[in-house]
Amino acid sequence: REAGIVVTSEPGKARIIPSSYDKIEGLADSNQVLVIPGFFGVTKENQICTFSRGGSDITGSIIAAGVKADLYENFTDVDGIFAAHPGIIHQPHSIPELTYREMRELAYAGFSVLHDEALLPAYRGKIPLVIKNTNNPDHPGTRIVLEHSSDKFPVVGIAGDSGFVSINMSKYLMNREVGFGRKVLQILEDLNIGW
Repeated sequence: REAGIVVTSEPGKARIIPSSYDKIEGLADSNQVLVIPGFFGVTKENQICTFSRGGSDITGSIIAAGVKADLYENFTDVDGIFAAHPGIIHQPHSIPELTYREMRELAYAGFSVLHDEALLPAYRGKIPLVIKNTNNPDHPGTRIVLEHSSDKFPVVGIAGDSGFVSINMSKYLMNREVGFGRKVLQILEDLNIGW
């Protein structure tokens, strides 16, 4: 409440109300170290309401965006984001740099180091985000940015999850066919497939 994190009334799925950023911005003027708990905010009715799983990642990103931070460091228990699941691939390398879009796709497809909803506030605020290891703080971690600073790793990572499919469609002049997207999505809806 004091930080200004006002959220929607959806327990377990709360989302920040955009006007909250006006009050959060004022936190940047504090000359004290602020400790802000994660996972929840308050509704307009002054009720506590929680974010989805991974809510502390979301809270950190909201605060970083609100105060217009130069950098958002998210400490976890691994040395950043790995190119593949270490439980499947032996000693995969950690990815030094990802774009927000690449991280969003990897999170959506099964990478669980950072909650995918935590990307949006930092992305909108154009704030670089670094995933670092609490137990190995000297490791550079993985930096998430708007655009790559180099093309050293053309393949970023490999992700997979059960019940997950990515559909890519290509058709000449598809963009001129009115209703094409609706027809495709209608097929998924008719088959009761979430999208």
